[in-house]
Amino acid sequence: MAAKKPAAPPPAIRQDGMAADGARGRRPWQPSCSLAFAAALCGPVALDPRPLNLIVSCSENRVIGRGGHLPWRIPEDWAFFQRQTRGQIVVLGRVCFDTWPGAQRDGRRAVVVTAHPLPPGARAVATGTFPQALRAAEGLPGEIYLCGGQRIYEEALALPRPLRLYLTLVHAEVEGDRYFPEWRHLPWREAARREGRDEHFRYTFLTLERL
Repeated sequence: MAAKKPAAPPPAIRQDGMAADGARGRRPWQPSCSLAFAAALCGPVALDPRPLNLIVSCSENRVIGRGGHLPWRIPEDWAFFQRQTRGQIVVLGRVCFDTWPGAQRDGRRAVVVTAHPLPPGARAVATGTFPQALRAAEGLPGEIYLCGGQRIYEEALALPRPLRLYLTLVHAEVEGDRYFPEWRHLPWREAARREGRDEHFRYTFLTLERL
């Protein structure tokens, strides 16, 4: 009986992902420069995900934006938003980043979901997808605040993990082109409620938790 030939060793993989004999090899996954930079600064990502904080103001008909801006100016709500996110991690889309210079101020660490490079000198981590943004954010110190827009809120609410929603519900129906996902059917526990009003709107500050 002929002796079995020893198994051939796996082909060596070059840097371009090709095997040494020209066959296509499997290239090991490598993070983007921005994710690698975040990991180098902050160390490995924690295995147990921390609760995510969604922070948003929306109307009764769920409008959150119009033409790239908020459809209202409510000083008390804006002050609350600034206070909550100060010194924390803010995850946001490109439009939100471009229209909110404060994302890079007051000790905030911004993680931006964008298809295009950030401007030179931007103090933020750029990622291509929301899952990549979460991975980068979880490697940074502080609480994670998801600041919009619509797509980020949609993906966040679909996650099977603890969530905390800081919602300023504006008691009005307004026109807009960006919406917060329907949230009222989800199993929230109300942790806090406070009423407010100004010369234009009546609104409620709600803190809701989903374990």
